[in-house]
Amino acid sequence: MEFDVDAILNDMVLAVRKSVQKDYEEAETITELFVQANKARYKKLAEYRFSGKIDEQSFKSRLQDEKLMLEAQFNTLSIFTKVMAQNAANAVIDVLEKAILSGLKII
Repeated sequence: MEFDVDAILNDMVLAVRKSVQKDYEEAETITELFVQANKARYKKLAEYRFSGKIDEQSFKSRLQDEKLMLEAQFNTLSIFTKVMAQNAANAVIDVLEKAILSGLKII
C-alpha cells in the first residue's frame, strides 16, 4: 500500500484551519467582552477630559492605567493561545493517526 503523504498533509492543514478558526472566533468573543466591560470607564474618561474635569497629566495617567488593565485582561488570552496551539497539534496528529490506522486495515 502506498501512503499518500501529500494528501495527508493537505488534510492536516485543513484540520488546523478548522481548529484555529473555531478558536479564533472564541478569542474574538473574549476580546469583545473585554472592550464592552471597559466601555463605561472609557466613556467617563472621555467625558471628563472633554469637560475639563481632568487635566492632561491626569488624563495620560488614567490612559496608562487603562492600558495596564487591558494588558492584564489580554494576558488571559495567552492561556487561550496555548490551548489553541494544543488543539491545532491534536488536529494534525489525529489526521495522521487515522490515516495510518486506515492504511493498516487495508493491508
